Amino acid sequence: MDLSGNQNLTKLSFAYIVNAMSSTPPDRLIPPLLSSLTYTRLTHLHISLRLGFYSARWPCPFPLDPAEGVHYLLQLDDINLFPDIDELVSRERAFSDISAGGLCLELLTRADLVPMLDAALQPQGDWAGFIGLRMPLSESRGILKCIRYVYRFSCVR
Repeated sequence: MDLSGNQNLTKLSFAYIVNAMSSTPPDRLIPPLLSSLTYTRLTHLHISLRLGFYSARWPCPFPLDPAEGVHYLLQLDDINLFPDIDELVSRERAFSDISAGGLCLELLTRADLVPMLDAALQPQGDWAGFIGLRMPLSESRGILKCIRYVYRFSCVR
């Protein structure tokens, strides 16, 4: 995907479904997408990572062991996704106008994944601590904002 023709873009928001069925790994999708922004007036960038869902339109969960769900999140750490985004947002001109708290990393998880996810994030304190350690340049600029939502649902079968 090429966003280079969007020169008057001020806000960009997208979601990535983190699961075994994701056809494109996030490190091959998110940084190239952001790199395609050459000149913008971008003040807000919102990246939503959705853990344990089929898709944004069909939020019913696919069968997933909570340990496997945590594995997918930690795998994002193994491929250096967050440091890559941090470096890109900090060095590219397209991101120089991002306002305070304008870079939002959202984690949306299913309720059944919360206990294991909390245990995995505990050494860093929470989601914000986990991301803050991996994105120090954005953190020091004051643009980083981390939010976490728990999705409770019932699916009609």
